[in-house]
Amino acid sequence: MTETRKFLQLSRRDALKGAVFVSFTLALSFPAVAEGEKKVIGFLAAGPWNDYGYTQSHFDAMEELAKNPRVKITKEEGVAETADVQKSIRSMIEVDGASIIVGTAYGYFDPHMIEMAKRYPNVKFLHCGGYWKEGMPENLSSYFAFSDEVAYIAGVVAGKMAAGKQIGYVASKPIAGVLAAVNAFALGAKSVDVAATVDLVLTGEWSDPVREANAANSLIDKGAVVLACDVDAPKVVIDTCEQRGVMCIGRHTNLSALAPKTFLTGTEWHWIAVYNAALAGKAIDHNLRGGLAQDMVRMSPYGGAVSQQAREAADAVKADLLAGTTNVYVGPIKDNTGKERIAAGVTLPISDPSWELVDWLVEGIKGSAS
Repeated sequence: MTETRKFLQLSRRDALKGAVFVSFTLALSFPAVAEGEKKVIGFLAAGPWNDYGYTQSHFDAMEELAKNPRVKITKEEGVAETADVQKSIRSMIEVDGASIIVGTAYGYFDPHMIEMAKRYPNVKFLHCGGYWKEGMPENLSSYFAFSDEVAYIAGVVAGKMAAGKQIGYVASKPIAGVLAAVNAFALGAKSVDVAATVDLVLTGEWSDPVREANAANSLIDKGAVVLACDVDAPKVVIDTCEQRGVMCIGRHTNLSALAPKTFLTGTEWHWIAVYNAALAGKAIDHNLRGGLAQDMVRMSPYGGAVSQQAREAADAVKADLLAGTTNVYVGPIKDNTGKERIAAGVTLPISDPSWELVDWLVEGIKGSAS
């Protein structure tokens, strides 16, 4: 996942060079699964499939795909971002008969998936997080999603459930993608409670269970009644909340089973939308980017602790975002030092390249962006 995080620094700027928020209608065509034919899809991951985080979000999509009787999944975890990638891909194609290869770690893209796409022109390659450029193989495509909208909706739930009390947020490193997500979350909370504040703790690592536990406990000790997080594997934070009776919001995949008493909702990657499009034979843009409307991100189901009022507020915001009648970033917006960052009357879409450079926190967030 660490390498995929690096992609977030490039996605918004590069998105403007290609197609953003496409509807699976451009560039890379996939043959439909013929009647009686079994389509073999190969998946590779650098980490474990059961990490309760980013990698598991792909595993969950595979599990959904496997329900299709005409689909066969072949998968391999723990594949280092080295020449091992090419060995695994070769085996999936030549031994397992894979006609679609999916790489989930950013370091797989260049040179490994590029090289293998050249070597196997009749195989379709999908990569999560890379960026396709002119001259690269036509049978290669990349995809990723913007999570600002779902983070905003999660913030609405947190703001309603905190009811004027402290909200905490445990995050990894202060890169643009992480800061944009916590900013969107805080703006969502402030949309329902103008006085809402979010106490942010950065662990400094993509995955560090000890630091994550310490951060979560520290925020709870300081009075946080709701905790959100953006770390590679959120299990530690969610477990801590459940043990201490503090409401929590998940990340990457549905984590409700980890905290049956305290789970509110979560923000999920929904990669199945991309994979189903491939199986349906639809064309996919070489650089596919999408958000809520493209079904590439989604909210986790509400937990039993969520009030009806919070549900209704979040559902209303989601409907408005899908309808395009509201936006996450609508000025005036100041940072937490009082500097105006977005002027009154200005709306910046989540795909705007300026978010790729964000190095500040919105007003109401307690913490530093460095």
